[in-house]
Amino acid sequence: MSITTIPVVDLSSSFLDTVEAVDHAMSTLGFMIIKNAPKFPASRNRTALRMASALFSVDGLTSIQDTKEAISNKKVIDSKEGWEVGREYPPPSGFHRGSVVGRLFCDPKLNRWPIELKSRRCPVSPGRSTHASTTSEMEDSCYYYEDSQLWADQLMEGSNLYYVSGDKDVTAESFKSFVTEYYEDVIELSSHLIALTEVALQRYHNLAPGLASHCNSANMISTLRMLHYPPGKGNQASKLPSGESIGIGAHRDYGLLTILLQDGSGGLQVLSPEGAHWIDVPPNTNSDFFVVNVGDMMMQITEGLYKSNIHRVIRPETCSNPRYSIPFFVEPQPRMEIRGTGGHDCEAFLIEYYKRSGILDEEAVEYHRRALEGVSG
Repeated sequence: MSITTIPVVDLSSSFLDTVEAVDHAMSTLGFMIIKNAPKFPASRNRTALRMASALFSVDGLTSIQDTKEAISNKKVIDSKEGWEVGREYPPPSGFHRGSVVGRLFCDPKLNRWPIELKSRRCPVSPGRSTHASTTSEMEDSCYYYEDSQLWADQLMEGSNLYYVSGDKDVTAESFKSFVTEYYEDVIELSSHLIALTEVALQRYHNLAPGLASHCNSANMISTLRMLHYPPGKGNQASKLPSGESIGIGAHRDYGLLTILLQDGSGGLQVLSPEGAHWIDVPPNTNSDFFVVNVGDMMMQITEGLYKSNIHRVIRPETCSNPRYSIPFFVEPQPRMEIRGTGGHDCEAFLIEYYKRSGILDEEAVEYHRRALEGVSG
């Protein structure tokens, strides 16, 4: 029977009922709605989305229609802008040390926090120039941020520190304090979901990949992003025959799990298992649930038992409101071996993905390796 809705997993249910629901969702659609997550009442989630709104409330940036060249150069149409942060408190296990991805996502010196909430400069991605002439420029160009589709003259000039304009009650200090604490609690939620996944794999599939020992609050390397899909009709290249525009094109996620908080705008769609139709993820009008999906790494580790599924975001033709979402990408510690890859570990798996996607090139990877050698030396 065809799946037409997203499975719901209630974390307040009994343990075995929850494990069964997780396994069903991951093995059929690869997506699930998580309700009653500990430490995440609707009021806190609304505050998180308010922080995202404040971050991207920049005067004059209401549309990204004129981005034809940028869109045509990407494998996946992507009409959003974003900001990302790694762990402000490095994993206590120390497994991240000596790895490129560990440095990128667990070194607080590389986190780019807003330093003021009154300027009209825009929190967008710096260019990834391969011709950086100074260490500072190379550091900025090698650190990955979600690509913005804005023109180059709208990028912030100078250093890679972010200034934003918006909610007068949100300060740079309150933003950082809230996001840091929120990040740490999403790590706890990630650990809980990974533990449920581990039990499900053992109970129903006789598979024991050791996920819980390699992906927990003491050692995981993960990133939190805030994403903004501006209102507007979008570029003609991103239009669907229905008149809707593509916020981000059809794609799969690359890691273990993605934990997504989205607002009430809707637009997220998941491809049905048979590939026949798109399934709408309900708008989070009450801010009371997360959307969780399987990534390519989890599908690889589970030998295809858990599905990394194709999904996209579409925007109505007459869209007048922005869309905000906060995805959290769950990754294990860098040295965890990935089953079925000939001995490759998480670091190698992620770097290969980053290169293939254009997030990092070989020069950037080598820069970070040299930086690590300098630190270790």
